[in-house]
Amino acid sequence: MDNFLKVSLNNISHGAAVERFDEALAEVIANIIDPNTEAKKTREIKLSVKILPADDERRMVYYSIHVDKKLMPPRDVGSVMYVGQKEGELVALESSNEQKDLPFETGEVVKLKEVENDR
Repeated sequence: MDNFLKVSLNNISHGAAVERFDEALAEVIANIIDPNTEAKKTREIKLSVKILPADDERRMVYYSIHVDKKLMPPRDVGSVMYVGQKEGELVALESSNEQKDLPFETGEVVKLKEVENDR
């Protein structure tokens, strides 16, 4: 038994438990600072070590390490879409903050200054 190494979280599975926890923690931190996720929701990391005796002598065990994390999904995004039909085809136009040229059917353009002066 002199050749045995005292097992701890730092060295179990050659440090894989700590490495996987660190990776999960980095993902949680990235999720927290992501402006597309809810800020005030709890994130979670679970480190699980399962240990099973190999036989009745209980001198050897099998183990597995599992890291699970709970992150916040990105917020839903959406806007307004105008839908219709043009020349038999279904069409859609998404609302945008960038004003596009408006397709006037009559071809008549009214200047804003003229409308303001008529008031």
